[in-house]
Amino acid sequence: MTLSLVLNVLAIFLMMTPGFVLRRRGALSEVGTADLARLSVAAIYPCLIFTVIVESFSLPRLVHSWPLPLAVFSLMFLGYAVGRLICPWIRFRDAEESHAFLFQCSFNNYSFLPLPLVAVLFGPKAVGALILSSLGAELAVWTLGLFILEGNQLRWRNLKHLLSPPLLALVAGVLAVVARDTGVLGVIPGFYGSLQTPKGIVLHAMQMVAAATIPLAMIVAGSSIATLPFAELRSSRVWLVSALRLLAIPALALALLWCLPYPREQREVLAVVAVMPTSLASIALTRVYGGDEYFTAGTVLLTHLLALATVPLLLGFFLARCC
Repeated sequence: MTLSLVLNVLAIFLMMTPGFVLRRRGALSEVGTADLARLSVAAIYPCLIFTVIVESFSLPRLVHSWPLPLAVFSLMFLGYAVGRLICPWIRFRDAEESHAFLFQCSFNNYSFLPLPLVAVLFGPKAVGALILSSLGAELAVWTLGLFILEGNQLRWRNLKHLLSPPLLALVAGVLAVVARDTGVLGVIPGFYGSLQTPKGIVLHAMQMVAAATIPLAMIVAGSSIATLPFAELRSSRVWLVSALRLLAIPALALALLWCLPYPREQREVLAVVAVMPTSLASIALTRVYGGDEYFTAGTVLLTHLLALATVPLLLGFFLARCC
């Protein structure tokens, strides 16, 4: 199991190679990377979300899966609680670094990086579960996350980010499942078939667009990592937050998942989310809303390097004993 996980994790990280090489050689610029990221978030990933939700869920399964978003929100809050306990004992350079430290303890990569791993290990239905669980992570990032970065205050105007294309696609997919399974779509000529049949023209077109989600996300990730500051790796605080995010917090999260009565398929998906490194998006968030972006970039770089070892070890141990 562990060897298989090592190979799968390595393969997923190798998918970042084209973006990394192109960025280092100057063939892919910062503007180009940003454009690809916007394309992914605004159009391609929403297509994946909608099609996977519609194809993977029935109304009873949706009702049965409601603990997933709550569990992921709780995983983020667990990281926040651990960070709050540790922060008073650390001498930070300034308040911005302390905000970034706490944010990186709280939030990890809950969508693009676990997506290919979940798909390879557990199949399409697990991908649907992962996407549904991201609702809890989005709520946590745009409430608790901004509360951290803005110095323990939350501005209501920032909640508009909850109306992002991925979240709207998730809501649309859930509504489509409800409408389909209650028969509402049957009264709309032509639309019913496009959702009910796998080869319906609308759904099929969205699936073809959605197929680019994982490769594009990995290329963007590789391009972003190519410019991260290796100099930040000298900071002991970067190493500390990396140890917390990759070892201590996942160990606590996995222990809780071991004890709580989640179904096996949900426990597997939550375990993958729990062991992920920090999110690449955290760099942009600290740049816009506050926090030390160079410190954040250092933690992103280090956690992604170390995750090659920690993810298969922790996940392999958990899956072999608990699932």
